[in-house]
Amino acid sequence: GKAPTPPPSPSPSPPPSASPSPPPPPPSVPPPSPPLPPLSPPPVLPPPSPPTPPAIPPPPFPPLPPLVLPSPPPPPASPPPPPKVGCTNPAADNYDSLAGVDDGSCTFTVYGCLDSTALNFFPEAEAGCEAVPISSAEISCPCVANVSGCTSPLAVNYNSNATVDDGTCIFPDGCTNSTALNYSPNATNDDGSCIPNIRGCTASSAANYNSQATVNDGSCEFPVFGCTNTSADNYNSFADVDDGSCAFEVYGCVFSQALNYNSEATVYDGSCVFAVLGCQNSSASNYRPDANTDDPQNPCVFLVEGCVDTAALNFDSEAQILDDSCVYPVPGCLNATAVNFNSAANEDDGSCVEARPGCEDPAADNYDPLANEPNPDAPCEYTVEGCTNSSAVNYNSLATVPDDSCVPEIPGCMASLALNYRSSANRDDGSCDFPTFGCTNSSALNYLADATADDGSCIFRVPGCTRPGALNFDSEATVDDGSCDFPLAGCTDARAANYLPIATSDDGSCATLGCTRPGARDFDPEANVYDGSCPPTPAGCTDPAAANYAAWADVSDAGLCRYGGCTDPLAVNFAPPATFGDGSCVAPLLGCTNSSAANYNPLAQRNDGGRCEPLRTFFLGEGEESPGRALSERAPGLLYGCTDPSAVNFQPLATADDDSCVALVLGCMDTEALNHDPAATRSEGCEYEVVGCDDAAALNFLRQATRGCADCCLPRVPGCMARGAPPYEASNF
Repeated sequence: GKAPTPPPSPSPSPPPSASPSPPPPPPSVPPPSPPLPPLSPPPVLPPPSPPTPPAIPPPPFPPLPPLVLPSPPPPPASPPPPPKVGCTNPAADNYDSLAGVDDGSCTFTVYGCLDSTALNFFPEAEAGCEAVPISSAEISCPCVANVSGCTSPLAVNYNSNATVDDGTCIFPDGCTNSTALNYSPNATNDDGSCIPNIRGCTASSAANYNSQATVNDGSCEFPVFGCTNTSADNYNSFADVDDGSCAFEVYGCVFSQALNYNSEATVYDGSCVFAVLGCQNSSASNYRPDANTDDPQNPCVFLVEGCVDTAALNFDSEAQILDDSCVYPVPGCLNATAVNFNSAANEDDGSCVEARPGCEDPAADNYDPLANEPNPDAPCEYTVEGCTNSSAVNYNSLATVPDDSCVPEIPGCMASLALNYRSSANRDDGSCDFPTFGCTNSSALNYLADATADDGSCIFRVPGCTRPGALNFDSEATVDDGSCDFPLAGCTDARAANYLPIATSDDGSCATLGCTRPGARDFDPEANVYDGSCPPTPAGCTDPAAANYAAWADVSDAGLCRYGGCTDPLAVNFAPPATFGDGSCVAPLLGCTNSSAANYNPLAQRNDGGRCEPLRTFFLGEGEESPGRALSERAPGLLYGCTDPSAVNFQPLATADDDSCVALVLGCMDTEALNHDPAATRSEGCEYEVVGCDDAAALNFLRQATRGCADCCLPRVPGCMARGAPPYEASNF
């Protein structure tokens, strides 16, 4: 008997697993669907009744034509026959291709693997896999053979084709410590590779880097790099590691054209020295006193100095100026071994006397009257009388003849203070026995029991204050009795804010409040603590070298400073730092700078462009083929400049006037000054505008102000200015 069952869904091949899967349960058979009810024929509707025409009132107009009504619809057609009921599933064994309505009567054959050794053995199957028709579905086909082996992908011998795990899996070696970072749960043997779990900072750039840590715990502290020098301009208070970036204000010359240019300077201090070309050798004929740099284009010119006296040994025929170097003949003995050798002589006169060493003292026993120099190998010998007894007290080792003056030795103590002093002794034998000096009075504080002689040093008990710092110190007291009265140090100046009335001595701590700024109006030379009473002043130029130096300014503003100097780049004393011309420019000397010209002048500093003259050559001698010696006519050219000593641009070295003289007119040449004089040629006495408080009653009155400022004057507010005092008010000035 075959029960009607739904068609089985196709089942894919089971995946390999560690153990064979149990056979699938038989498919459940749902109850058959109830048959559909038979179709009822559509109901027949009665024909509609014709409408009753309305009553037509008598028209006031001509009568209308009669109303024609439509015909009723025809009756409906007969219904179609009902569809055939049966199995509509093509995969069913009892499929009915003519059935239009499935009645749940389909029956199916259950196919499956009937091989008991197969992995997907299905004992509930009604037919084997070989009988499965193409149009049928199967549950466990085809049969899957069992393959034994290791089914764990983590094993060394994992078999991807195995379907049944046979327990042969071999797992690799590794870390078996479950607390380690690289713990391997599949490892069977510990291979020593465990990495311990050590928490800490693992960033090598951090300040607290822990090279042993394996797990970063978020505790890394990274250093802050920067300048840690508090005196640097770019000091970084947050930096804890200095990175060498500190920058300091370096005062010096910042202009590269200057001789003393400092490439490390950042602030100009007015010390630049600019090159003034010229000969710096004072002995040269073209010496320039104000030059500080040699001019390679115009080197120093020297006149040849030497001995011009033909009678001198060193007569120089090329010398032009006598320099006192003449060397004249000096006759004498030139033999250095002679007795009368003359080191100053330069001409031998045959007077040399041969040296004869010997004793030259007539009083000596071996006196040689012919000797003319001492003989170190045979010195003079003399007869010396004295004591020749070496055991005598007055033995004379130089004596050659005894004179009976020997004094016999008498040993003994020669110290007059010794107890065994021997006045007749003439040699101390170390036997002196000295007394023990000390205080021999037993009632004294410093009594010395071993003393044999009293030395007057006894100190007796005198009570009193023995501490030198006390007010009642007693220099004669020997025992302190606790009565010392010490002074109380403090400020004894009643004017000071920290005056201490009970102080007995001043300790230098007095704080005298007041204005401590020397340039301020209310400056108090006796104040040593600033109390805010100095009136503010406007900013000004505080460089004494500037033309508008403001000694009264408390705040420096370098941008306000005005410097006078030469602003002409062609001048020999051009000063780039100058902010206005002061008439000090020194023009270069004009002349011929061509060394091959006839009128070349080495003192010329700049070529005038048209005054050089060609060199003319003359030949001395006869005949055209032998012209003889050539001579050139050369003479130093003129130096053009201002030759008027009263002019502002006077050139003392100029030999020809070039009409460039400028009359000296003193006045202020700075266009920013109040008293600028456009006719001035030498600047002096410039006066500059000073904006400040011009109210004489104000606290910050500035007597140097040339123009008052709006709302800048501070009124005086009387009150207590001592900080810490109860009535102190910060607004008091």
